[in-house]
Amino acid sequence: MLECERCESHHCSKSITLTDSEYDLLNSHKDLHWYCNMCESTVFKSIQLDKEIEQKLEVFWVKVEDRLLQINQEFEYEKLVTPTKIDAVEVVLKDLREDMNNVKAAVDKQLVQKDKELKELSTKVNEIIESEEGE
Repeated sequence: MLECERCESHHCSKSITLTDSEYDLLNSHKDLHWYCNMCESTVFKSIQLDKEIEQKLEVFWVKVEDRLLQINQEFEYEKLVTPTKIDAVEVVLKDLREDMNNVKAAVDKQLVQKDKELKELSTKVNEIIESEEGE
C-alpha cells in the first residue's frame, strides 16, 4: 500500500495503475514523495505558492539590504558632518525595522492562512473519499 503524503489515505498499486516495479521503487525509497490524484494538484499549487513567496521575499530582502546599506552610509556621513542629525537617522532605522517586522508578520499570516486552507481542503477531500467509499 502507498500512503498519500498529504491526506494520508492508502492506495494499492492496482487502484493507481502502477507497475510492480514502480510500486516497489516508491515503497523502497522513502525519499520519494507520492500524492494521490485528489491531492496532487493542491500540493503542486502549494509548492508553486511557496516558490512565489520565496521569490518575492528574496527580492524584498535584497531591497531591504540595499536600503539598510544606503541608510548606514548616509548615517556615517551625517555623523561626521552634522552630529545633530543622528537622532533623525535612528528614527528612520527604527521605522524600517518596524516595517520589516510588519511585512514579516503579514507574510507569516498569509502562510498560516494558506496552511489552514490546505488543511480544510484536505479534510473536505477526505470526507468526499470516505463518502464515496461508503457508497
